[in-house]
Amino acid sequence: MAENYHEKVQNLPMIRNKDKVYVTGIGLETFLLFENGLPMPHFASFTALQDATGRNILVNLYHQLIEVAKSYKVDGIVLDTPTWRANPDWARKLDVDESGLKSIYKESLDILNKVKVEHATPEFEIILMGTVGPRGDGYQVKDAMTAVEAEKYHSFQIGCFANIGVDGVFIATLSYPEEAIGFIRASKKAGVPCVVSFTVETNGDLPNGISLKEAILQVEDATDNAAAYFMINCAHPTHFEANFKGDHEPWMKRIQCVRCNPSTKSHAELDGSTSLDSGDAILFGKQVTGLKKALPCLNVFGGCCGSNAAHLEEICKNISP
Repeated sequence: MAENYHEKVQNLPMIRNKDKVYVTGIGLETFLLFENGLPMPHFASFTALQDATGRNILVNLYHQLIEVAKSYKVDGIVLDTPTWRANPDWARKLDVDESGLKSIYKESLDILNKVKVEHATPEFEIILMGTVGPRGDGYQVKDAMTAVEAEKYHSFQIGCFANIGVDGVFIATLSYPEEAIGFIRASKKAGVPCVVSFTVETNGDLPNGISLKEAILQVEDATDNAAAYFMINCAHPTHFEANFKGDHEPWMKRIQCVRCNPSTKSHAELDGSTSLDSGDAILFGKQVTGLKKALPCLNVFGGCCGSNAAHLEEICKNISP
């Protein structure tokens, strides 16, 4: 399947149509926990699939995000499965085995496909991505894997997504480059386009202490530029915008998506918070879309922890044609 990988990457709408504008999701876990009162053990949003209440909340959210995007006439939306914590180590903490995970992946995609059938048109594209999360915490680097270990670990989830027909997979909240390298290699072998998203601290560097530029270049060199594109998630725009001062460098053009926090708090502060910080939605929309000036290929915009449909609407207001 790897021989078709690059063709599939080039066929992704946001790659094929770099002049078009897409939006994506919000901070699903904080939305489910703080705004809907659902239990989120280990921040595992896939637990919302366990009963009709959780499933209905997810479906209604997808419809709401699509209606917001359509109302502002953006070109499409990237929807992703609620599976950030649905990898073997985290699932084991919730007594879910690999068979159970396969069912979760399928149910997640079935829900998205039904939504897509209802809303997709030639003028409004809906791209379905399988969500992969880090093996570890996401905010802290503990027991970091080698690229070889990461490839082996993430192959199960990527392979399952490839078998059920996602448009691509993306891994969010990565804190060091070796895990990204392994993820990309596993995705390429499975023949499914992949997107890598790093998170950064308030100083703009990754949690392991290296710069965003260094991390992206290290991954690109080790994978022969195989990622479809790179993202930044779970950080406020002011935390990382200084990385892009000056002329547009080639590595900056590889960043096509941002999913930012509306809160300016650090990871440590957010991790210890018992209440939701949703920031200023109007200002957030301007700050997120303002990143386009520094990142010339940025064409997918969304939110992360603390964001909801109101934040996505503010983004749409600023990027609507």
